[in-house]
Order: sequence, then C-alpha cells, then structure tokens
Amino acid sequence: MNYAYVTVLSTNSYYEGVVALFESLKKTNPKYNKFVVVINETIDKDIKEDLKRRGYILIEKPKIDASSLIDNKSYGYWVNTFDKLYVFELTDFDKIVYLDSDMYIAKNIDELFDMPHMSGAISGKEHVKDWDGINSGMMVIVPEKGILDKMKDILVNHKFDKDVGDQDIINEYFNWKDLNLAISENYNMFHYLVDSYINEYNYHFKDIKIVHFIGSKKPWMYSDEDILHFRLDCQINKEKYKLFFFDEYMDIINNIKKA
Repeated sequence: MNYAYVTVLSTNSYYEGVVALFESLKKTNPKYNKFVVVINETIDKDIKEDLKRRGYILIEKPKIDASSLIDNKSYGYWVNTFDKLYVFELTDFDKIVYLDSDMYIAKNIDELFDMPHMSGAISGKEHVKDWDGINSGMMVIVPEKGILDKMKDILVNHKFDKDVGDQDIINEYFNWKDLNLAISENYNMFHYLVDSYINEYNYHFKDIKIVHFIGSKKPWMYSDEDILHFRLDCQINKEKYKLFFFDEYMDIINNIKKA
C-alpha cells in the first residue's frame, strides 16, 4: 500500500515546525517513511530546497484564496489554514496520516494507518464537554477526487456564527460528530493539557504519542525570555510533563536553527 505522512506549509514562518514534526517522527522509526509537504507559491526557494534535501516530498498547490473573507474578522486568524483542504485529494496515496506542523511525535504512530478514514481525536473534550468535533490537527484520510470543490463551496457560502478555520469546514462536510470515529486524545494531546489529563483524567505519560503545540505563537518563535517564562510557569504550576515535552521539542528546534 502507498501510505504517507503529510503536513502543510502555508507560510514561511512555519518552516521550523514542519522540520521538527518530521524529524521527531523519524526518531520513532516509522515503518512508512514517505514524508509529504503540501506547499504553495509563497514559500521561499531556499526553504523548498532545504525540505527536498531532507528527503521530504513536496507537492505544490495554488494558495486557496480566502481574500474575500479577510474583511470578516471571524476569518482573519485562520486565513492561512485553508490550504489543508488539499490533503483530501492527494490520490497518489492510498491512505495518509495528516499532521499539523506544530506537533511533536513522541512515539511511533504507524498504527494510525490501520484506522478507518476520518479517524481523529476530539482534542480537549475532557475540558470542553460540549465539544464533539474532530480536531483537524491529526486525521487519517483516504484521499478522493472531488472533495475540494465541495469544501470550498462550504467555505464561501456557509454562514458560521464563530471564528472559522479548516476544522469547521471539515466537521461540516463530513458531519463528523455522527461518524463514531473518535480515537484517544493520546494521538492529539494539547500541550497545555498534558498534566491535567495525567493527574485528573487517568491518562498515562507513556501512552501520549502526539503533543500539539496549539496557539498563535509557536515554540520556534519564542524569544529567550519567552522560553524562560514558559519554564518558570511550568515549575510554578508543577507541570512536569508539559515541560518534558517542551524541552524534547525545543532540542529538535535548536538543532534545526544550528544547521
């Protein structure tokens, strides 16, 4: 079977995240070693060359134009995320595991390829009890032609009552909450919830496989002062697992910056 791990690079500023994602994945000795990056025309040539040098497969697609939505502030924060919708039509592959470029892969996740199409986690559900949708940071996908145009139609024509990103389009298109495809949050664990999940909800450190560094400012964007504050906050709040994963992730980020 032709399987691949896939991420998306929509802006140059997420380059370090893409590399940290796949380099952390490589450390888990994956059986499936095709690492695919969907990029658009805005990505710098030197970044593309570096990604190719690392052995990643680049697939270039036109940036999905959401310019007509930018004036609507509910779309502003997520305007660069819609390129993710391309992954649903990567039919050169029989199945893909999509991963956001702000994730750290802590353990081997090859078993995800054995899971059904559109398997994913309801990340943060223990904290937000009324949330029942997939978090689009990690998805098991069997690509199919024709999906993209239908998703674009939802993007342009559907009226949402809150901030909108790719995740809303995906949940709307698949009516995901009715599919019964939720898997453990160990496969998409928000970094700031790690300790509470372990201490309060009977999750186990050894079972956490993917840590998701959500938020607008990513660890590779942190200044020295930001890093100091992050570590101090973890110590004050006794968040030793959150700090552990952060330090593991930053070791990879620092190696990228030195290269």
